[in-house]
Amino acid sequence: MNQLDGFFSDRVVRGVVLALTRDDKHEPEITRLAKSLLRDGRLGELSELNPSPDTFDTAQDYLGFVVVRDLFRKIDLPNPSAVQAAEEAFLENEKTCFSSNFRLSRLDDNSFLRRLLEMASRHCHRILGSIPLYVNGRHGPGAVFETSYGRSTVADKQQEVPTMTARADIFLPHWSETAWGRSMSFRDYRSIDPVVVPGNRFTTVPKDFSKRRGICIEPSINVFYQLGVGRVMRAKLAKEGIDLNGGQATHKAAAQKASMLGDYSTIDLSNASDNVCEELVKLLLPPDWFELLSALRSSHTLFRGRWHRLEKFSSMGNGFTFELETLIFYCLILAVQEFSSVQHRVLVYGDDIIVHESVSEQVIMLLEFCGFTPNLKKTFVKGPFRESCGGDYFWGADVRPHFQKRPPYDPESIISLANGLYRLHGKCAPNTLLHRNLGLARVRCLESLPVHLRRCVGPEVLGDIVIHDDNWETYGVTENSVRRFRCYKPARMRYVSWKYYDPTVVLACALLGVGDGTRGLTPRNAVLGYKVGWVSYS
Repeated sequence: MNQLDGFFSDRVVRGVVLALTRDDKHEPEITRLAKSLLRDGRLGELSELNPSPDTFDTAQDYLGFVVVRDLFRKIDLPNPSAVQAAEEAFLENEKTCFSSNFRLSRLDDNSFLRRLLEMASRHCHRILGSIPLYVNGRHGPGAVFETSYGRSTVADKQQEVPTMTARADIFLPHWSETAWGRSMSFRDYRSIDPVVVPGNRFTTVPKDFSKRRGICIEPSINVFYQLGVGRVMRAKLAKEGIDLNGGQATHKAAAQKASMLGDYSTIDLSNASDNVCEELVKLLLPPDWFELLSALRSSHTLFRGRWHRLEKFSSMGNGFTFELETLIFYCLILAVQEFSSVQHRVLVYGDDIIVHESVSEQVIMLLEFCGFTPNLKKTFVKGPFRESCGGDYFWGADVRPHFQKRPPYDPESIISLANGLYRLHGKCAPNTLLHRNLGLARVRCLESLPVHLRRCVGPEVLGDIVIHDDNWETYGVTENSVRRFRCYKPARMRYVSWKYYDPTVVLACALLGVGDGTRGLTPRNAVLGYKVGWVSYS
């Protein structure tokens, strides 16, 4: 029995699937096909179904389709072919970047495209200004070159011998004055120097069942300062109205409005960060900024046991990639608008782009010339549908499906699935088959929970530690003017004791305010168990 057979034979999954796939003779043919594939557990074929939203008459018809197609599309189950797909995508993206580097390095000085890129470069110079005189580095949540995923706490990164690329040595004087650098100077009464490595290493993280996402894990000193430089770039973009801290809500609101008015288009790019080629960055950025970022980037990746020289400038995993790609796309769009003598609102959040419909085709053409590929599944220039930053809208109606990532094998993931179905239930027109199917699927989830857990009901704002319900207010109790709800919350946490770390590392973590002073650190996936308890809400 393979992984999918075992998953779809699970009692909870089977009950939900049978409830959701009850047929309606009035529904579109593509929805009936999706239901058939889901009943048969053929997730690979199901995820390949990609009809245009324009082919659906109403938002409810479209919602009925994506509810079925996407419910388990991102389920996290072992799939060796998904890793292979990510590795093949890495190689394909490198070929794309090679072609882009070749093409951009040989641009005619008098060409139309050269003029556009020069316009974009002027905007880039204006936004970035001079390089920062001082960069505050910081640790991120992920692993670094010398540590594994399970050992990615700040203490782990400061305990191990740090790594860096050769060109990052310009940051060594500053690094040696940090608490982290000083801790290495007094380790076991001797100074420990960083290890120089050629670059980063390739790995994959979950994306969906059919394909994992390729990322690169950077040397620790590089990513420490990459994140610092990224923070500087983020602040400069904020002055332009590009909010990379809370911009997702803005994008969703703009996409919803555009789906009703049709005046703006939403553009999404496939593998955007992996297609930012080195020559494009060199053409657009000020020389001093290009040198700064080049000193911190990894020029090589350890891939399949061999060092591979990169054609891309930076990948996912690099601490400034998100800010860099946002800056590049924003400046390219401004160049198109300047050339067209128009001024419209521009929103960019990574590779989520919203531009006026009148310039969308020109923007797409310039992006393609620079080596980027619009994701046709997520790019919407015309029609009733728009999507951006996790918001899906059809004539203004919210039609975002639920993506169940954890198999519902335990109470906490079953509650998560039930809550996802509850949210979808609220988006449906009442007294329709879809409305009834979602209600029945949710009941099948709740029936599988122990009776005492079914009383853990509360408001949506509390998240998945409570079951969401229309009548949640009747389940709370009031004590001393405080409203409290029964919940199913984390009970036992895994702590890594300070005794496993050098005293200089403990001191450095204390200066950063990291960890608990007595128990130690909580690593990723620290929850060891759940229990029924109470949570306050007002």
